[in-house]
Amino acid sequence: RNTGLKSVHGLYITFLDPDDYVMGNYISSILETIELQDFDILHFNIKKIMKNNDEFLIKHVNKTQQKVICNNYLSELMSLNIWFSCVRVIHQKLLTDFHFPEGFVFEDILSLPFLYKAGLKIYELDEALVTYQYRSDSITNEGVNTNLLNSLMEGIIIYRNKRNEVHLRSVYFHLIMILFDYKLKSGKQAYFKFIENIEETDLVFFRQYLDGTHWKKKLMINYPRAFFYY
Repeated sequence: RNTGLKSVHGLYITFLDPDDYVMGNYISSILETIELQDFDILHFNIKKIMKNNDEFLIKHVNKTQQKVICNNYLSELMSLNIWFSCVRVIHQKLLTDFHFPEGFVFEDILSLPFLYKAGLKIYELDEALVTYQYRSDSITNEGVNTNLLNSLMEGIIIYRNKRNEVHLRSVYFHLIMILFDYKLKSGKQAYFKFIENIEETDLVFFRQYLDGTHWKKKLMINYPRAFFYY
């Protein structure tokens, strides 16, 4: 992606991965939106096809509309935690000094949230223009591995340092939840070591922000050792 960013000359930029397929109206819909609307970032939806060929719609957008980023919008957007690069078309001015972190997976979530600033114009298009095809051999579907765990910890460190920015807090919490899931699969010793490492830095912080959170997540954050046995 970073190599591509150094090479492109277009006014608007998007990204596709090897397991992404575009719909027949992908280019025409994007070009029509560029011609008719003034935006910094375009959002649209994506379909995911699972390994049993079932498909479901991941709703990044619920209504076609123009939005200007404000605090409420930022909080709503971040809480969705949908960070696929392929569901965005981004004005090149936002990517001039931007780069994806190298050597990590989850590079989208480690970087894209920082593009969103107050006052930017977002156009939300309620159409699914891309399909994501499940691949058992993809990096994030191969199971627990060192690169994946290191990438999650890198993300947690990044957002831990930004956690006083309210709109970024949900991304931070989301990464913690993903890491919990992977550590549970790694066995008791790895899980308890993980809890010991994050208890005083991350868990103690989130215990003050659990109102309205599902009871299982409350149990996970408040009583992480008991949660292992649950």
